[in-house]
Amino acid sequence: MRVILLWDFWISSEPLSQTLKERISRNPKELPRGCLKYLMQEHGLKQEDLTELGPLAVISEILSGRRTLNEDQSKALGKRFGCSQEIFMSEIST
Repeated sequence: MRVILLWDFWISSEPLSQTLKERISRNPKELPRGCLKYLMQEHGLKQEDLTELGPLAVISEILSGRRTLNEDQSKALGKRFGCSQEIFMSEIST
């Protein structure tokens, strides 16, 4: 349920690009990456600030969609942003 609430909030926010919103609407598996990008933007974070995810090359692959977040990375992001790690998991149950 929390994932859906964040999705509703995220999808209605103006600062994000409409292209990214449309891609996630068509492919819900992009939701974890979209949420991460949104939270990075909201907190003024850059890739190099997310050291808990691994080296910069790994972070770049995650943000570009070439790699998915693993369970440890999802936990770390949940802790950093004070939300459920499930938001960052590739398989989301509704």
